[in-house]
Amino acid sequence: MANKPTSDHRFLRAGLCILTWLLCLLGCSQEPADAANGGADDLATEDDSARDLESDPGDPVDSREDPAGLPDGQLDQADGQPVDLVGDPTGDAPVADQPMDQGADTLDRPDLDRTMWCAAQWPYATSTAVSVPTEPLYVQLRVEGVTPFEAADPSLAVEVGWGPLGTLPDQPAWRWSSAEFNPSCAYCGENEEYMGSVAPDQEGVFLWAGRISYAGNGPLYCDRADGGRAGSEDGWSVDDAGRIVVVDEGEISVISLNLRCLQDDWDRRLPIIADTLAALRPDLMGFQEVCAEPGGRDNLVELVDGLSQRTGAVYRVERTVTHRSWDRYDEGLALVSPHTVGEFAAEALPAGIFPRKVILWRASTPQGGVLFATTHLDYQSGEVRGEQIAVVVSELEERRRVGEPVILTGDLNESPGGAVQQALDAAGYTDLWDALRSSESGPTYPADDPSARIDYIWLNPGESGWEPGSIDRILDTPVAGVYGSDHLGLYATTSR
Repeated sequence: MANKPTSDHRFLRAGLCILTWLLCLLGCSQEPADAANGGADDLATEDDSARDLESDPGDPVDSREDPAGLPDGQLDQADGQPVDLVGDPTGDAPVADQPMDQGADTLDRPDLDRTMWCAAQWPYATSTAVSVPTEPLYVQLRVEGVTPFEAADPSLAVEVGWGPLGTLPDQPAWRWSSAEFNPSCAYCGENEEYMGSVAPDQEGVFLWAGRISYAGNGPLYCDRADGGRAGSEDGWSVDDAGRIVVVDEGEISVISLNLRCLQDDWDRRLPIIADTLAALRPDLMGFQEVCAEPGGRDNLVELVDGLSQRTGAVYRVERTVTHRSWDRYDEGLALVSPHTVGEFAAEALPAGIFPRKVILWRASTPQGGVLFATTHLDYQSGEVRGEQIAVVVSELEERRRVGEPVILTGDLNESPGGAVQQALDAAGYTDLWDALRSSESGPTYPADDPSARIDYIWLNPGESGWEPGSIDRILDTPVAGVYGSDHLGLYATTSR
């Protein structure tokens, strides 16, 4: 049996989540997290060729090329939009000290003497560390008879604010900061744009919104206007609010997990996985055996939906299909994160018993940028695995920026000491399990009686100063006789 962590409060939360699910099995009629059935179109599916997506796809309202104040690459989008699968949050997000009304999730548009409109323009979701200002939050607006203008009107007050999940922006739990006029918005048309930052002082997932008033009219609260949303025109809604993920400044957390497609009673496995991951709230997740039935169910869509319902976060998702499996599924790989991501690529590897790929993206976390990747190597031939990992190393080295850290996750189908480890060691990668728990064998497969360590998280820190922090196996205990997957997952942290 795997050694279970005892000092990290996140694993305690994972245990509580699983206990809650068990109680529901016994005494309540809880449906599995299947709200995303039929929602495969919400996820961007990668085709067979790699691509570089550091460009705006044209779908969102925002199409800025270089907005004032944004760091380089901040607007790079993997297929344009985050996967917006947020339902009613049910996670354990921090709650502010102020009293709040949890019974309402919308705010009616106020009656105003002057026609006004506003929208939380960008970003739809962002991340920061505790008490560290966010990237600029952009609000666009129109005021009848006032906009557009060449310079800021002193009678117009614009603010950006943040508050706990499940609250409305007119409640005292929200905190507000002034926003400044952005004169460089070349695409705003009849709108004007303001920008400001907030600095939440606790970890968790929060909402953000804009607030405007003009010469005694207002306040008018601003939510999103992309994807058919209407901004303030139809009032303000929790579902249409932006999200801010606030994390510990000192570490970044990573998951690697083989999902086992939709096999082995997925309906029972799904809530086990979702509860565990929601409690851990990882920054970066690499998944293997991501599977969809054409025209049917999709384990990635359902898992991301379940995570969103539990955490309230908006997740960025990229995936690729590698091959057909069990004559039923389009199987592949996926990367998932609540943080901003940019360049995405999928690269084919030398052929084995099945086609394989490596996928990677550049993520902007509160701890800095990182090149993050996952792969699934051939299970039959050590020679093929050696050829495949050589391509993986080459691709990552070619795409990494000077000094940039690289994290590689995956089901490598090989125990330590083989050609895969030798290639990664030679390229400067550190096997986090070996670095932190070398006295333990740490097998990850099969889950019900682990005997082989074939799942890994590797770190190449470059010049970033990142160091191994911790690593544990997860999903190592069955719930009502059911394991989350046929592999144990890995949860690791790095810090600097």
